[in-house]
Amino acid sequence: MADRIIEISMKLTVTDGDIDDIMCTALEGGVNYWADDCEVVNGEYLGKWAHEHLSKGDTLRFHVMEPFDDDDTEYYYLDEEKFMNGLKMYLQNPNKPYEIVSMDLEDGYYKLDPGMVDADVADMIVQYALFGEIIYG
Repeated sequence: MADRIIEISMKLTVTDGDIDDIMCTALEGGVNYWADDCEVVNGEYLGKWAHEHLSKGDTLRFHVMEPFDDDDTEYYYLDEEKFMNGLKMYLQNPNKPYEIVSMDLEDGYYKLDPGMVDADVADMIVQYALFGEIIYG
């Protein structure tokens, strides 16, 4: 008998803390091999750390310098809307390395489990958000 596939949709709760945790993992080791700098766009820190800015409505600017060419410099801007799109792209990827969603048995909602987001997963989410695909790694 052949396997059957059904498509379902779900609502997923994403908290400010989830965004902060994923961005912390991305900035502390996930994206460092292709982004050599990340700056807060408004110039002022809304939180104690740069990774806390997306959840507060700010934008981060990533600097990507292509190897062997100091003049070939590119900047990419990440805001919460792009981040959420990158997260959605990761979740829809059938070949993603880890499942990062769990069900909260108490209230029956799906939620992110940022404890399952390692540097590779955080990197993938940010790359999806900035480039629409995985370019590096």
